[in-house]
Amino acid sequence: KYLNSTAFVGLVGVSSTNTSVYTSISGSSWQARTIPVAFIPRDVTFAAGLYVIVGDSGNIITSPDLVTWTSRTSGTTDQLRAIIHDGTRFIVLGNTGIRLSTDGITWTAATVPALGTRSTLAYDAAASAGDQILFAGGMYHAQLGIGSTFITSSDGVTWTPRLSAGSSST
Repeated sequence: KYLNSTAFVGLVGVSSTNTSVYTSISGSSWQARTIPVAFIPRDVTFAAGLYVIVGDSGNIITSPDLVTWTSRTSGTTDQLRAIIHDGTRFIVLGNTGIRLSTDGITWTAATVPALGTRSTLAYDAAASAGDQILFAGGMYHAQLGIGSTFITSSDGVTWTPRLSAGSSST
């Protein structure tokens, strides 16, 4: 993934025994970097001088330089799927919730509503390729699975369901 004219980070993880990520400044020459915990990385972002990678089993790792990586406590064992930074804080979308951090080091849970009869954001893992989170028009938007569930937030902390597969907008 190309990150804000700073670098490329390759997330290659096919098993939970993965212990490296690949980094490049040019995009043509890559270096394997050892990470402090074995997991499948899912997404990466760069903001506030910090590279942040999220992935399976609630794993979050950070690096100021793409070389030295530090494991962070996310407060969940959830599969973390996507990460953004809105200029103020990092927001991570997981299978069962959303995590927040102003510094990329200390993480807290956002308030996420029950969706239908489900008490969490858990969904069909096969649809997880569609997981996305973005900040646009002064609102946060998250898509859980391919066309399945959409939630929005004006502050990144409290989320409201907007649309689920087979339903109309609420």
